[in-house]
Amino acid sequence: FSDYIDTILRYVQQIQSLINAFSDFSRMPAPKFEKVDLMSLITKAVGLQKAAYPHIEFVIEEPAIKELTFSVDGNLIMQALTNVLKNAIESLTAQKKPKINIRVQQVQENCVIMIEDNGKGLPKNVDMEQLFDPYVTYSQGGTGLGLGIVRNILENHDGNVLLKPGKTRGVIVEIAIPLSRKV
Repeated sequence: FSDYIDTILRYVQQIQSLINAFSDFSRMPAPKFEKVDLMSLITKAVGLQKAAYPHIEFVIEEPAIKELTFSVDGNLIMQALTNVLKNAIESLTAQKKPKINIRVQQVQENCVIMIEDNGKGLPKNVDMEQLFDPYVTYSQGGTGLGLGIVRNILENHDGNVLLKPGKTRGVIVEIAIPLSRKV
């Protein structure tokens, strides 16, 4: 009987999480643009995850772009970074030496934040674009809303987000913010 109650409670918590995520997705606030140092945001987002997951090695490479002050909504960009980092962390469950690399560089007319994990990667023949659709997930217990929220945030900043297979394994997520947003 207690096993059944535990199972029911777990499912209720998953449903509540799904409802909260859906509410967040449907009520995305309009961005409030202000001067924000992207490197500070990245450092803060990684620092929060590093404290929660000390067994994971987080490496922030020295940025190739020296001036990283942009006109963005810092809270929304922080949410996007957090969602991507959480996905990366979830993919590292079976790794002996879990690692997430973060680098910032200029690619054409964009400042690109690349977050690469050495996790399990994505299933073969997966449609990368489909992963941005609501409720599509390959993560056990995931809601399938995280990447959709990230895309929504980036589109509201005239940017975009891409997924690529990692160099040897894992996934690379590229968050692109136009250089025209520099201040």
